[in-house]
Amino acid sequence: MEPLRIGVAGLGSAGLDLLENELSGNPAVNVVAICESQSQRLYPARQALNLRGYQDYHDLLDDKDVELIAIAAPPDVRPDLAVRAFDAGKHAVVLSPPALESWQYKRMMKAASAADRLLACRIPALDCPAFIGLRDALRDEPVGDVFDVSHAILINPPDWNDLSWHGDPLKGAGILNTLAFEMMCRTVELLPDEIQDAYGRAAGRRRSDDFGDWFWAAVRFRNGSRIILEGDIAAPIPRQEWRVGGRAGEIEILKAQDGPWRSVLRYPGNERALDLPDKPEDFWGRVADAVRDGAELPIRPERVHKAMRVLEALAQSQEDDEPVRI
Repeated sequence: MEPLRIGVAGLGSAGLDLLENELSGNPAVNVVAICESQSQRLYPARQALNLRGYQDYHDLLDDKDVELIAIAAPPDVRPDLAVRAFDAGKHAVVLSPPALESWQYKRMMKAASAADRLLACRIPALDCPAFIGLRDALRDEPVGDVFDVSHAILINPPDWNDLSWHGDPLKGAGILNTLAFEMMCRTVELLPDEIQDAYGRAAGRRRSDDFGDWFWAAVRFRNGSRIILEGDIAAPIPRQEWRVGGRAGEIEILKAQDGPWRSVLRYPGNERALDLPDKPEDFWGRVADAVRDGAELPIRPERVHKAMRVLEALAQSQEDDEPVRI
């Protein structure tokens, strides 16, 4: 199959990381052009990568070789760039988070549908081995209906002042916005039932405070399922824990602080280790298959929209100090 021809819009840290660590060397795609409004970013990258480079996004849209645009610009401009891509007949992949508000993402969905183009969101949390193992185990093993998912995340962000459920157009998405969005995308993939309500709390403290920053959220589904998302921002060592319970058994996927992913599937009277993938799924290969052959995307756009609505409910819940019905 011919590689998917890609243009990358935005050469900040996210765009450069995308080029270096995801697109470079992937046989499913071929980067043919880059776009960056700041010349001090564009010219060195264009020379180093030997690619066509544009300062004006309109010129990237006019490039006939570009089939899909990977949008790595700041979150506040991603929706507009995506809509313009669809209007120009291009497909688009938008980095996480794809927008700061759900109505912006809904606008992107409508534009993609009207143009019969593909809209995908690049969410790294969905192709990590822990999530893949959990997702596949729930598909393949008779654990019963899932009724509870909990996430415990400890991170150490570069910016101590961006603890917010919602994005700030002046400061970007915020670490909590991005983190909670990706956790919710994971969960709506596991629990696709309709969400009933959400409740969230978050508090920021000084870096020198021993207690650190923290957040907590609970999301309930109409079938009785529940999500618990909690974290301590001041923790020095990143850690993630997953627990999913079913009527017949329980799955645990844990990552030790200094060890490999560890997974166990438990039934009454039975316990065995789960087989986890050795490497993440090939997101860009799946996108290429979706464009060429109509294959299923890693996450459907309507589920991304649902995760964004949860974030907005969490922000409103913090203001009102009560659950917000969705």
